[in-house]
Amino acid sequence: MSFPGGAYTVLMTSGAGREGSFGGVAQLQEGHSTPPQWLPYFEVSDCDAVVARGQDLGGSVLMPAMSAEGIGRMAWLTDAGRAPFGVIASGGPGA
Repeated sequence: MSFPGGAYTVLMTSGAGREGSFGGVAQLQEGHSTPPQWLPYFEVSDCDAVVARGQDLGGSVLMPAMSAEGIGRMAWLTDAGRAPFGVIASGGPGA
């Protein structure tokens, strides 16, 4: 699967399809200053609203909300204590 940042591999149990997905792996972007790491994601109904609310509560945006075909709309944030996490509003094949 591809998205604007490059290839994205969805991890899922054998034969489970999209509903059995539990993670994904993306290549680090050139010039990225953070070492490889796992980033927990939380499923949300409205990615953009969560980004705005996170900023209102003292968090920061690491990656602005973006749409990735077949994946959904996602963003990377930090909470007020600077702990990183991702949010995603999963979409179907045309997401």
